[in-house]
Order: sequence, then C-alpha cells, then structure tokens
Amino acid sequence: MKSMKPEELRKMPLPELRKQLDEQKTALYQHRVQTVLMQTKDTDAHRVMRKNIARMMTILHERETTQS
Repeated sequence: MKSMKPEELRKMPLPELRKQLDEQKTALYQHRVQTVLMQTKDTDAHRVMRKNIARMMTILHERETTQS
C-alpha cells in the first residue's frame, strides 16, 4: 500500500475524494478481517491505510471550512 501525498488529494474534485475515502475505509475493514483470520502478513498496510484516511478527512474538513 502506497501512502497518498496531500498535494494529490487536494487536486482531486470533492466527489472523487469522498469516493476514494469510502474505498479506503472498505479496504481497511477488509484488511482487519484478513489480519484476524491470519491471511495477511503485510502489517504495515494497516498503518498506511489509517494515515491515508486521516489525510483525506483532513482535506475534506479544510474544504468544508473554507466554503462556509
């Protein structure tokens, strides 16, 4: 899993960013399930996914506060 750069996320249109956020949350859930079932060895991906989600949520919040 590759971490996303904030510059890349800021260039995305709002609907695409929200869609990407939903996809990341789903992927994180699936990764948690795989970890519990001992089907994955990539423990670093969990941390990267959480940080990507946090970056996306931060940028969404920035956009919401600047529009108000």
